[in-house]
Amino acid sequence: MTGQKSVSWRCVDLDTTSQKLEERVFQKRKEIQKAEAEIEQLKETMRAEEWLEQDLRQLERAEQEVLEILRQSWQGSKANGFHHYIEDVQLEESRAWKKGFAQRQMNLEQACSEQTKSLFHLENQQQDLQREWTSYESH
Repeated sequence: MTGQKSVSWRCVDLDTTSQKLEERVFQKRKEIQKAEAEIEQLKETMRAEEWLEQDLRQLERAEQEVLEILRQSWQGSKANGFHHYIEDVQLEESRAWKKGFAQRQMNLEQACSEQTKSLFHLENQQQDLQREWTSYESH
């Protein structure tokens, strides 16, 4: 009788261990899905930033065209000084926008890289758990 109880308890232990491993595998799958969704969101934000940057470049070209028209039509020292002032303001705004875009792009790329590393780590953990779970299932 004692031998049967020992085998019975061993089966219960294996079932419990197998169930816990299965739960951990499914938890890792959820974490992986979440990490993948976050990476996709970061990439979408990066694409939106690129579109904004393209819009800014188009706006800058339009501003340059307007400034050129004004430069040709203005006359006198006061008008000349004013158009230099407007060009300086436009240049400063352009630099600030470009700096902001570059900083956001760098932050997004860094976050995407970190999230990708995290995803690889989670996938490796899931594979390890899957192997362990499979070995328990085969016993």
